[in-house]
Amino acid sequence: MVKIVGVEAMIQWTAAKSEHCERWVAECSELEISIEGDTLDEVYSLIPEASHALLVDLFADDELDAFLKQRGWEAIGIPADQGGDDIEFSVPWNLVAQGAVGGPRRSAH
Repeated sequence: MVKIVGVEAMIQWTAAKSEHCERWVAECSELEISIEGDTLDEVYSLIPEASHALLVDLFADDELDAFLKQRGWEAIGIPADQGGDDIEFSVPWNLVAQGAVGGPRRSAH
């Protein structure tokens, strides 16, 4: 059974089209990670995956609590064991895309 862990935060991502390779590059300074995709829709779909992968790694290394506290965030429903394979992180986020057609803001949970 998958355990849902809610993170009480609103994570800001920014994206822009790279001048060098015509791909979209998105960064999240709060998570200290970046991703890229061929389209803005691809970037949009990769954000939850990248955030989840980082948080699972931090959880498995017993560093999640310190990481969240440094940012003033809190997680609800963290399991006692350090497995990680059966948890899913629910993190609210917002993407601001410079030069996006149809509006610059998108958000999801």
